[in-house]
Amino acid sequence: MPLLSHCAGPLALPLLIGLTLAGCGPTSAHESEPFHSTLLGRDFLLHSYVPAEHGGELPVVLVLDGNSMFDPVVQELERGVARGELEPAVIIGIAYAGSQNPRNTDFTPVPDDRIPDSGGASRYFDFVAQELLPHLESRFPISRRREDRALLGHSFGGLAAAYALFERPELFNRYGLLSPSLWYAEGIVYSWEEARAAGSREWPVTVWMSTGAWEGAEMAGGFEFLDRQLRSRDYVGLRYGSALIPAQGHLGSFTESFQRATAFVLKKEVLP
Repeated sequence: MPLLSHCAGPLALPLLIGLTLAGCGPTSAHESEPFHSTLLGRDFLLHSYVPAEHGGELPVVLVLDGNSMFDPVVQELERGVARGELEPAVIIGIAYAGSQNPRNTDFTPVPDDRIPDSGGASRYFDFVAQELLPHLESRFPISRRREDRALLGHSFGGLAAAYALFERPELFNRYGLLSPSLWYAEGIVYSWEEARAAGSREWPVTVWMSTGAWEGAEMAGGFEFLDRQLRSRDYVGLRYGSALIPAQGHLGSFTESFQRATAFVLKKEVLP
């Protein structure tokens, strides 16, 4: 799809949102474009950020709940690149179009009686693999290597990122689990990690996890349990970082969590 389309119809026209100014140098484009999933029968709005200066193919970071969670990632990336600490990347915020918001379906791995219409994560990640990633690869200068793809999600989005980490490992290699809903389905994420620990010790992935300290026993307690588990394993190749954000609840912690996750998953490698 070209950057600007002259096709008729609201779902065929990418919308130019604006530019971020970095001194007097080149600018980096922010855009939004509508995207329809045939597989899910849903309309999305894809927010994109492409660095002004880059060479070759870039890593890509997919941000769930893109309407609210996109900006903190872009801001941290720009600061980190300016300091020479982070590698440039394309950022994609995946948002639902219009008033629909079926995240309770798309971000949950199995049905849970407490959550109506839950359990659609498998189909959602089929959409990511079969429709979204091929579209992004045709539109942006991004790498097609799994090692260069990151996924960040908060709350149920963090649960979805955990699902991708353990159950769909072919898609991504860098993950941000931010205030993940680890209580879901009686702690199904813990069983995934147990299965992972019982298998090969080779696990070359990058994982950041954080939660607000004031998020309550289910959220903060679940974070602390999984954090201990991951730190106690002798996984070979796992690059893991975590933080309990002090004096913050579920919503108050998300900006810092996203910024710290971005800094962790895009940190430049220090060569020996």
